[in-house]
Amino acid sequence: MTSHFSNLFVYLFVLSLVLASCSPKHPGASQKQAAHDYLLNRTLSDRCGEIANETSTRELEFLRTRLITAANQIKSLRYPVRLKFVACSEPLAFSLGAGTIIFSQGLVKKLPLESQLAFVIAHEIGHEALGHLEQLSQNFPYETPIEISRRLEQEADQFALKVLIVAGYDPRSSISTIEALMTSETADLAHGGYPSLRSRQETLAHFLNASQWQEPGIVNRRDYNKLRSELMQNR
Repeated sequence: MTSHFSNLFVYLFVLSLVLASCSPKHPGASQKQAAHDYLLNRTLSDRCGEIANETSTRELEFLRTRLITAANQIKSLRYPVRLKFVACSEPLAFSLGAGTIIFSQGLVKKLPLESQLAFVIAHEIGHEALGHLEQLSQNFPYETPIEISRRLEQEADQFALKVLIVAGYDPRSSISTIEALMTSETADLAHGGYPSLRSRQETLAHFLNASQWQEPGIVNRRDYNKLRSELMQNR
């Protein structure tokens, strides 16, 4: 996928979510969302290709199992979670609903720590567990579409922080992850639907302090380092 296509794709995806929250709920909404999700999935799969080698499969299965086990202790998941790892150079991650979470090799390259990738995946699991995609098609009379999107992002951040703690990861990685990703070109394109960097930092720091979490926690493992090393070699 070229850089130009990637940036345009991310912008249109975020814009579509914001616009979805403006629309009144109607019988055809779920069918339109399903068609949109299918197109999104196929676009990434066809243009980028899915990465499913031995190293990535082992690492992703470890992450999926560990994070799902933790997430279910916080709130029962409605769908089995599937992680789809695509060979896209931009740092992308999003939920398609019904348990499918897509993220890119560009994201793994940008995040040096396994605990950071765990936070991103837990954040997307949060969107699934908290029913955020469904909420984007509902009307909230006291919130604008942008306010709704920002609130949902904060809720997913808080859910992900809890998941990291239960899963045994170092939850301080949540803040460093936000800092790394919100300074990227992708985050700049999507800024309208996201809380500010400062707001996310402060909210996460507040919940981290309130959690009374104590060290140690997993930051990195050998399998994650191996995955990143292989990706870096295949530029």
